Amino acid sequence: MIRYELVPYQGVLPITFEMTPADVAALLGPPELIDRSELDERNEARGGVAIRYDSGDNKVCEMAFLPGVPLYFNGRSLFLETDPIGVLKTFDRTPLLIVGFVVFFKLGLTLTGFHDDDNAEQAITAFRLGRWDDLKGEGSLL
Repeated sequence: MIRYELVPYQGVLPITFEMTPADVAALLGPPELIDRSELDERNEARGGVAIRYDSGDNKVCEMAFLPGVPLYFNGRSLFLETDPIGVLKTFDRTPLLIVGFVVFFKLGLTLTGFHDDDNAEQAITAFRLGRWDDLKGEGSLL
């Protein structure tokens, strides 16, 4: 199994935000599922990893990870932490709660299902620079 390492606004290595669907397929193999979002963006799923591509440049714009995927930040396995929000707050002290997501703008990361103990909804998503900027004024400090 691949170990994924979050590098803010660069990607979740070995996947970067500069990669196309062909680049990702060369690295991870073909997706199990492909569909389109409401914004006409390509979505791919492989196990507990979902990758979305921007409709403009066809490069990775978001990567979502589900529990069980070895996702690390600063040497720590985020899904194995008892309080991943607390861990991430040591790097970004001002996350916002926006439409059910805890958004860490300094890290380019969202968490869902952790702040309200909804284990069935837990996911961690990395996003590229600017992706959530339109919603910054909508949130409240967590």
